[in-house]
Amino acid sequence: MHLSCRLTQQHYRGRLSGIRCDAPEHELPTSLWLRQVVGPTDPSTATASSLRGAFREQWQELGLEREPFIGANCVHASAGPVEGLKERLVWSEAELEEDELGAALLKSVGQEKLTDLMENNPVCTLNSKQGKIFDLTEGMNTSEAIEAFADIFKPSI
Repeated sequence: MHLSCRLTQQHYRGRLSGIRCDAPEHELPTSLWLRQVVGPTDPSTATASSLRGAFREQWQELGLEREPFIGANCVHASAGPVEGLKERLVWSEAELEEDELGAALLKSVGQEKLTDLMENNPVCTLNSKQGKIFDLTEGMNTSEAIEAFADIFKPSI
């Protein structure tokens, strides 16, 4: 498996820097990434081999003020690719046109519609299920999200 990471120069409250990791989805699907690499939101239930579990196991050695818990679990991971795109736009000043998913969605729905989607997270319908676009695409791989957008926003005849 090829996992590439790069340090971003983003800080939150002066203490957090971000690392963005990308892997080919056929080697590391989003659901597997979230479950096994990142670990559950509650670090007390995370295995030591996950990032959240490792932080929980080593919090004192790492100089953390307290053991990680649900509200401060040391690792943020987007729940899905569309939410991840929004976060890249906000936190790393990414450009839609330069982002793989952003460019594909721009092509699919256009600038105005995509801007509205990113800003408002509207309720949509996908496979007879209604919900906010971030929730409907949660756990999807990037290619699945692109297909979902094509389905949700296909032109009406």
